[in-house]
Amino acid sequence: MISFWEVARRAETGPMMKESDFDMRISMTAMELAKEYEIKYDPSVYVSSDNTMADDVWRAGIELLLKCGVYNVSNKRVITFEEHEVKEALKHVVSEFEIGKGKDRIKIQARGVEDSKKSTIFSGPFGVETSLDVFVPLNQAFIQEPLVDVLFHGGHIQSICGVNTIRANSAFEVIAARVYAELMNQALILGGRPFMPIVWGVAAGVSSLNELGADSFMPKNPEDIFRAVMFLPELKLDDVLLSKTAHFMNYGYPLYAGTTPVIGGYAGDANTAAIVAVAEQIATFLVFGAVVNHIGPQHMRYRSQTNPASLWMNSVMGQAVARNSKLITTTSVTTAGRPGSMQMHLEAAAMAICSVVSGRNLLGPRPAQPLYPNHHNPLHARLFAEVAHAAIKLKREDANEIVAQLVATYKDTLDFDKSPKGKTFEQSYDVRTLKPTEENLSLYKEAKSKLIDLGLELA
Repeated sequence: MISFWEVARRAETGPMMKESDFDMRISMTAMELAKEYEIKYDPSVYVSSDNTMADDVWRAGIELLLKCGVYNVSNKRVITFEEHEVKEALKHVVSEFEIGKGKDRIKIQARGVEDSKKSTIFSGPFGVETSLDVFVPLNQAFIQEPLVDVLFHGGHIQSICGVNTIRANSAFEVIAARVYAELMNQALILGGRPFMPIVWGVAAGVSSLNELGADSFMPKNPEDIFRAVMFLPELKLDDVLLSKTAHFMNYGYPLYAGTTPVIGGYAGDANTAAIVAVAEQIATFLVFGAVVNHIGPQHMRYRSQTNPASLWMNSVMGQAVARNSKLITTTSVTTAGRPGSMQMHLEAAAMAICSVVSGRNLLGPRPAQPLYPNHHNPLHARLFAEVAHAAIKLKREDANEIVAQLVATYKDTLDFDKSPKGKTFEQSYDVRTLKPTEENLSLYKEAKSKLIDLGLELA
C-alpha cells in the first residue's frame, strides 16, 4: 500500500502545472466521463435506486483520479497515482474502528446500501462562532445527548483577549487553541462522558498549524481523538495540510479526512460533481490513510447540502462508494434553515434519510449561515439522530418518497434571505440547567410528529 511519505515525496517531485489548468482538467475530464458512462442528473429523484449508475459513478471516479491526480497548491505540483496503487490501497481499508474508553467506547463501521447497521452520529456546534462564556454549556448540552456518539468540534472561538476576530496564523490563534482544549475538558467532565470520542481540528485553526499548539493540553490520549484534515476543492491540498498530517501521524492520532465538492464550481453539475466526489473520497484515503472519510456535497448557489441537487449527488456517490468499497464514510448535513426553526429540523431529516439508505454515517446538522454567536441547538442533533436510526428500516424507493415530501416543505426558502433566522442557544435553553425552553421542546415534538405522519417509525 502506498505510504503517506511516498505521497509527500510526490508532492515535492510531481509534474508542475498551473492551478487554472488543473481546474480545467478536472472539469473537462468529469464532463467526458459523465458522457461516456451516461451519468445524468434527474431532478425528480432525491434518493437514487439505480445500482448500475452507482457502479458507473465509482468507475468514473477512479478514472478521474488516475487522469487528474491531486494538486499541491503550495508548489504547483501534481501528485499522481497508478491504477494498481489505488486497487491495492482499497484492499487494506479498515472497515471498522473502535475509539473512546470505558462506557464511552464506540465502534464505527463501514455501511452498505440499505444497511441495517445504525449510523454513527457525529455532532456538535461546529461551524458556529462560540463565545467563551457559553462554550462549556453549549458543548455540554451536545455531550449529554445520548444518541450523539462522537462530539464534532466545539465551535469557533473568535473573540479572546480583547481581539474580536482571530486571524488564522496569528498569535491569538495559539491562545484560542489552548483555551479551547481546556474548556473542552471541562465540558466532557460536566457532561458525564469524559472519555467520549471527539473530532478535533477546525475549531481553533482552520487553515494553519497553530492548532497544534494545544496538543499538550488535550483532554485525552491521542488514540481517542480524531484529528481533522480537509482537502481543498477540488482535489487540492497544500503544504500546511501535509505538515499537519505528518505531525498527527507522529502522535498516533486517527484521522478524519474529508472534502466538500461544490456543485456549480469546477466539479460542474450534480452528475459530474458525483464523479469528482468519488475521486475525492478515494483520494482522502490514499493521501491520509484516514479511518473516517467525509464528503459534504455543497452547492455554489445555495451553499447548503439539503437542496435537491446535493441530495441526489449525495445518494449516488454515497452508494457508489458503499457498493464498491469498505471505506468508513460520513456525510455532513448543512441546512439553509437555522437553529430553532422547523425548516432546520425537516432539512436535516431529509439529508439523514438520504444518507443512511445510501450507506453513510452522519455528521450534523449545522446551519450553513449562522447569524450570531452560539447559533446552534442540540435538540436538532437529537431528532437528527432519531431519524437516522429509524431510516435503517427504509428501502431507497420509500426513502425517496419521504424525502420528496420533506423537500416540498422547504424548497422555496432555501435562499438565506428567505430562510428562518432561528434562535441562539441562550434563547433556546436555560444555560444554567441546560434544559430546553418550552418553545424549543414544543418545536422538536411538532417536527417529530410531522415525520411520524410521513411514515418514519420514531419512538
